[in-house]
Amino acid sequence: MNKILTSLNVIAATTAHMTLIMQNFHWHVTGPHFLELHEFFGEGYKHHAEALDELAERIVALGSNAPATLAEIGQHSLLKDPSYNLTAK
Repeated sequence: MNKILTSLNVIAATTAHMTLIMQNFHWHVTGPHFLELHEFFGEGYKHHAEALDELAERIVALGSNAPATLAEIGQHSLLKDPSYNLTAK
């Protein structure tokens, strides 16, 4: 069970991290493809947030705590923060 919970925590943290990344891009996208990308990132973070909710509930149901702080998310996520010097191109 410990390996399952460890894996679920990594998946939850990575999902939370991706949710934050997509939300940040949603907020900051500019340029000629603004509307298309704004909607894309908006839908993406909403879907990730729904998946994260299910993962966290499963982790808690298995008797553990889901990663819920930025420190825990950063500790367990498989992602690195992207550069935010991006353009819509």
